[in-house]
Amino acid sequence: MEKEEWAVLCTLYIEEHLKEDLSVERLSAWAGYSPWYFSRCFKEKVGASPMEYLKQRRLFAAAREIRMGRRILDAAMDYGWDTHGGVSKGFVNQFGSVSFTPLPAHENKADIACPLFLDKKKKELLH
Repeated sequence: MEKEEWAVLCTLYIEEHLKEDLSVERLSAWAGYSPWYFSRCFKEKVGASPMEYLKQRRLFAAAREIRMGRRILDAAMDYGWDTHGGVSKGFVNQFGSVSFTPLPAHENKADIACPLFLDKKKKELLH
């Protein structure tokens, strides 16, 4: 398997397991590589370390749910934060604020696009 396909499959695995306890060790074991090699290759192809990518995807997923009307703390706890303050800090670092405007009813199914590694290869594998 080519590195591009491997990286796409890893990002898809992360997407499918966002609410689970993921670590570099677990991800690298799933991929069949050492944690060091896995982290190096992942960052080379995706543009972020596995844990940076995971945190960003969890923030985007939680943000989507919050914009759909879910309570911040409920969404935060589903995606691995234990406190309102912890997820708020993540939102401030990622988005610049913790203010969310609820989506209009007709947009509730809208998804926030993945900002990292959404290239032609990933689109091909997704369709």
